[in-house]
Amino acid sequence: MPDSSAQPATDAPAVDPLALRKALGQFATGVCIVASPPVADEAQPFAITVNSFASVSLDPPMVLWSVQKDSTTYALWLETRQFGISVLAADQAALCDQFAVRGNHAMTDPDAYVLSGNGSPLVRGAVATFDCRVNAIHDAGDHKLILADVLAFASDASREPLIYVRGGVHGSS
Repeated sequence: MPDSSAQPATDAPAVDPLALRKALGQFATGVCIVASPPVADEAQPFAITVNSFASVSLDPPMVLWSVQKDSTTYALWLETRQFGISVLAADQAALCDQFAVRGNHAMTDPDAYVLSGNGSPLVRGAVATFDCRVNAIHDAGDHKLILADVLAFASDASREPLIYVRGGVHGSS
């Protein structure tokens, strides 16, 4: 087994980022909206579309997701201490698109979400929701990994998830 404490080789060959992105795009993932209550000068809850969501631990319950350092909401994610993660359903591609573009990430439609008992926005109709509290934030290249404790969760197995693969979203049918 390789030594996990070894540092990356400084003479490693250069990686073509577009080719790497295309190769990584072969891995199908779910699509999530991560949403926070207002922080700083924000008047509304704000959200971002991610496919970098993962389970970390069942005991204690923990998840993680990552935010790109050049995201327009990057600084806000470093300020918030809580958020909701909503795994989108196959018929929620419009929400995916809304929060995937750069610019305004305010959640201005109060009918599109509910607030958890802790005040985190959770998307209505999602296949699963997780009410989370930030546990730690780690530097990871051009991203930050946000590790969170799961405070509460719910799921609806009767709904099909929205899937992201090869650069696009797909609902199952």
